[in-house]
Amino acid sequence: MKNLLKRIRFRINGDVYQKLNDFRDELSDKIDLGNQLVLDANEQKLNNLRSDFQVENQHILNVSQQKLSDLRGEVLSKIDLGNQYILNVGEHVKLLETPPPPPLTFSCPALNTFQLAFSTRYADRIQCASFCCENLEEIPTVPLCDSGKESIHNIMVKRQQMLLNPFSWGKLCVTCTGYELNRHKTSEQITYVNLSMLPAPCQCRCIYCENQNTASVNLSPSDEKNYDRVFGALEYANTRGLIANDARWQISSGEITIHPYKDRLLRLVHNKATLFFTNCFIYDEQIASNLLHNARSCINLSIDSGTGKTWYNVKGVDNFSKIVENVDRYHANSVRNGQITLKYIMLPNVNNRLDDYVGVIELMKSWGVSELTISRDITEKYVMNSDYQNDLINSVRDFVSVLRENSFRFVLHSFSFEEKQKINA
Repeated sequence: MKNLLKRIRFRINGDVYQKLNDFRDELSDKIDLGNQLVLDANEQKLNNLRSDFQVENQHILNVSQQKLSDLRGEVLSKIDLGNQYILNVGEHVKLLETPPPPPLTFSCPALNTFQLAFSTRYADRIQCASFCCENLEEIPTVPLCDSGKESIHNIMVKRQQMLLNPFSWGKLCVTCTGYELNRHKTSEQITYVNLSMLPAPCQCRCIYCENQNTASVNLSPSDEKNYDRVFGALEYANTRGLIANDARWQISSGEITIHPYKDRLLRLVHNKATLFFTNCFIYDEQIASNLLHNARSCINLSIDSGTGKTWYNVKGVDNFSKIVENVDRYHANSVRNGQITLKYIMLPNVNNRLDDYVGVIELMKSWGVSELTISRDITEKYVMNSDYQNDLINSVRDFVSVLRENSFRFVLHSFSFEEKQKINA
């Protein structure tokens, strides 16, 4: 009986175990199925949500891009408007700042640019100042005073009177080649100072020079007083700021290298742009130093010849080779080409020869000179006859032709407009 009960119990337990296993398997399958269903549902929801997000993001992006585009357009429009406003304001300011063009009037460039010349002008033996250095006896002048302040005051007053009434200058000014109808700009400061006082020494005996030339000169008390008046006027003008910082100075009072006031003249132009008119008989270290330390400074030699023979005929001294040697030294101590400048005073039947023209061109090449000033004998300018004038024009035209063939520039100085036209024809 006991065995039977054991077998029955065993069978029952086995069935229960089997059913439990089957139930477990079925439950596991359903759980797996449920999990899969949940996963599938979540995946679908996630896909749907992702799709919704993408649509929404695209919408936001489209809206943002449109807003950005609108904002960019608005900003650019405001920038354009601002730029136009700035331009309009700038044009308005420019109109306010830009002075109207000067009136069309008869005047002289030397007067308008405020050039000041101290040359052979005297009133009762008193040195005068003028506004140009034309070789005319009756040009407007201002007698200098013992007081530099008073001299400069009188110069300023005289200049203003002339500017206001250009027809009051006198007949000789009106006939000058510099007197012209133009829109002249007027400077309030002195821009050019020409120091050509006499008496002064010079070793040359140039055939066109109307002053007595000696290697030394004895100055009288009145001569010394006149020099003091010039220095006093310029020293006062300097201290009052009446001379422009970039003004050009010219020393052509005889020969500077042997001048009794050489040191005072050179102190006056120390560190200033200066044009030294020199015959180059003597090489001067102070002039060379000025060239070296001021690129706007230069020397001017009236070469007037290209051969030793013609030099002697014009200058009266047989030292052409020494002149070339000294200019070589000045050129070696200059800081740029162009600090050696040359002038050629054309003298018909004296220096209008082809070998002189060729000789000058070779010297120009050697000294770095690119431009030659061609002038005339100013003592003949207002008294010459037609034959002399024709010879002069033809001679200058021939020289100009040679210069052009060698690619050199030239300036025609002291020639009238009509004469220049004939020379360039």
